[in-house]
Amino acid sequence: MTSTRTLILCGLLLAGTAQASTFDVNLNSDVVGLQATFPSTWGDLTWDVGLLHHRDDGDVVHVGLVLVDEASAGEDLIAGLGGRLVTIDATNLNGQAIALGGFFRYTFPQYNRIGIAGSAYFAPDVLAFGDTSQYIEVDLRVQYNLLRRGNIYLGVRSVKADFGPLPTASIDSGAHIGIRIEF
Repeated sequence: MTSTRTLILCGLLLAGTAQASTFDVNLNSDVVGLQATFPSTWGDLTWDVGLLHHRDDGDVVHVGLVLVDEASAGEDLIAGLGGRLVTIDATNLNGQAIALGGFFRYTFPQYNRIGIAGSAYFAPDVLAFGDTSQYIEVDLRVQYNLLRRGNIYLGVRSVKADFGPLPTASIDSGAHIGIRIEF
C-alpha cells in the first residue's frame, strides 16, 4: 500500500503544476475509474494519472507518458503510444509494472457525434516487479459527443495482474458507463 500512496502523491504533485486537458470518470456496480490527462512542455507528449478501484479486489494506480498525434489525414483518428508506471494492490498482493501500449479515438465522419475508443497496456515478466509477474489492461468504448467537449460512453474493460504461482487477480472485467470532459 505504501507504493500506491507514493504513486498517488507523485501524481498529485505533478497535477499541481499543470492544468488538466481531460478528465474521465467511469463506473459499474463494483468499480470506479478516474483518469486525468495533462499536456506536457515537450511537444505532443501528454502525461496522465489514474486510479481504478474495485471495492473487493483492489486498486490499480498509474502515471503515464504518451506521444499523441493525429493518425489520419483529418482529425477523425487520434492515437497515442507510450507507457505507464502501474502499481497494483490486489487482495494482499502488490507489485509494480512498466506497461507499454497506447490508445485510439475515432469519430465517424458521417456521424460526427458517434465514435469508438480503446486502449491496451501490457507488462511482461521482465517489466513487472514485486509480487507481479505480468499486467494486462484492455478497454474498448462506444462514445457519443453530447457536448462540444464532453462525451458519454459505454465500455468494456479487462484489467488483470498475474502474481506468479498464485492465481491471476482480475481487478475488473466487465461493462462500465462514463463521461470524458475536455478542458
